[in-house]
Amino acid sequence: MPTLVRARTRTAGAAIALALTATACGNLGGGADHQLKPALSAGRPAGTVTIATGTDPGQLVQGLQDAIVANGGAVVAVVDHAAIADAAGVQIPPNTVVIGGPAAADVALVSLQQKAGVTLPPPYQVRQDASGATVLTYDSPEYLAAISNVSDPAARTPVAAASEAIVGRTVPAGANA
Repeated sequence: MPTLVRARTRTAGAAIALALTATACGNLGGGADHQLKPALSAGRPAGTVTIATGTDPGQLVQGLQDAIVANGGAVVAVVDHAAIADAAGVQIPPNTVVIGGPAAADVALVSLQQKAGVTLPPPYQVRQDASGATVLTYDSPEYLAAISNVSDPAARTPVAAASEAIVGRTVPAGANA
């Protein structure tokens, strides 16, 4: 095969691969009827819920852990990014991820699509933003289902109920999302 034909074939193949990749990345597989909300502000991906809590980061982390256990769940991990950074000689504001929830809440999504297990139990991030305010950030049940390729709304219900219960026990009334 002449060099020019091979080069054109490679170019056409690369163009097709890029087109397929772009199409796949644009469709998170949540079903044609399930569209994610657009990002509400820069740096805030669709599906991410961020709530300014007005509380101390340490109290919020403990409150999340208590709420997860009170809701019949288990705290699977607590990752203190500020402590990790400090051990590396770097100072960052408080930033802790609490991973956990009731196992029964995850079953519906994982039983329909095992790759949902990579995002479950859900992580809840407690951090201080640039202004020093404490915020809680977590992925919405709709987002977790979409990235797991589960379009059945009923499969999101247990995760949604658990997230609402955990956040409801943790975040003070009147905190703004």
